[in-house]
Amino acid sequence: KGKPRDSYTLVTKLWLHPTGGLPEKERLSPEETLPRLLRELRTDYIDVVQIHCMMHGNWTRDYESAMESMEKLKKQGKIRAHGISSHSFEATQSATDSDWCDVIHCRINSEGMNMDGSRDSAAQRVESGLDHIRKAKKAGKGIIAMKVLGEGKMSHDAELRKKSTQFVANLDCVDVMIVGFTEKEHITEFVENTKVLQTRKNS
Repeated sequence: KGKPRDSYTLVTKLWLHPTGGLPEKERLSPEETLPRLLRELRTDYIDVVQIHCMMHGNWTRDYESAMESMEKLKKQGKIRAHGISSHSFEATQSATDSDWCDVIHCRINSEGMNMDGSRDSAAQRVESGLDHIRKAKKAGKGIIAMKVLGEGKMSHDAELRKKSTQFVANLDCVDVMIVGFTEKEHITEFVENTKVLQTRKNS
């Protein structure tokens, strides 16, 4: 509150799967949900709205109605960009190929934790994940890195947190990363880890 609206970015996701995720049985359309979000966030627009947890390559067909609804909201200026959070390479590929998709949440970290791909090789998961992310970035998509700390699996290892944070921050195919924190000191640590990289880039 009190900060210029263009000084921060608001991002949210919509759960549109027929089951799970929400206590409500009904899955309201984006046009029905957005007024509540705008009211709760006390803003005139949301920067990025994504369809959450897309697991299959056919999501562009299954959620066509929601996509049209979100496109209408974008034209009205109530959202600035729309996209998906991806939980499979097939979903990421469909997002890469889709003119509708502006932004993709992609799973990436240095250790291959909680990522798509090979069950047997962490290195292969990282390599395959990066390949899909680079293709999406080349296609003009905004890339938000998620699972940077392996969905919390690195939370008790400071060196591993630093390694993965710097690994993702150094990627030229990632625009921003989202990390959850349980301890205030982890926020300070995260900022310090990325400051070092920023200094290197500026020099």
